[in-house]
Amino acid sequence: MLRTPGDRWHRSHNRARLAKEGPDLRLHIGCGLTLLHGWVNIDRGRSSAADARMDLRGGLPLGKQTLRYAYSEHVIEHMRREQSLLWLQDLREGLRADGVVRVATPDLGYLVTRYHTKWRAQAWLEGPDYQEVRSAAQMLNLAMRAWGHQFIYDEDDLHLLLTEAGFGTVQRVKWGESNHDDLIGLERRADSTLVMEAMA
Repeated sequence: MLRTPGDRWHRSHNRARLAKEGPDLRLHIGCGLTLLHGWVNIDRGRSSAADARMDLRGGLPLGKQTLRYAYSEHVIEHMRREQSLLWLQDLREGLRADGVVRVATPDLGYLVTRYHTKWRAQAWLEGPDYQEVRSAAQMLNLAMRAWGHQFIYDEDDLHLLLTEAGFGTVQRVKWGESNHDDLIGLERRADSTLVMEAMA
């Protein structure tokens, strides 16, 4: 997928904002109303509490070796796979040698397992908005298509995507846990059932 002239303007416009952070940039991608202290919180939504408005579909304008950490929760599934590859490539290009990118998202493998077993035993289905979901098929279709979802990953395909983006080390990690202190306890959503960390 090629970037357009508008994308180039978008990138140059935001490059200065991110460059102010220096070589220790911590980037919270798709923050919504959740702000991480000490991070640059970005989102494209006007109702978000973001420090900076950015649309990931144009990529991320990062300088080389400036990114220490990047974190996103429930973002990647809202874009087509080729769009996500672009901004993940930008993260990899900007990543310091000791940097880490952490991605939390729903897990297709988990959803399919639930489809075949106790499909209602999921935290997201406990809310009053989802009491009308009456079958495993309805649950799976809702998870795949609702909320603007474009592509739901399983572990193998998210690993593959991160590898395609240029990351050398990719591993699945547990919800809320990390070997990196700044990445511990970041997840807020119980349905972030797939969490992966990627390094140079």
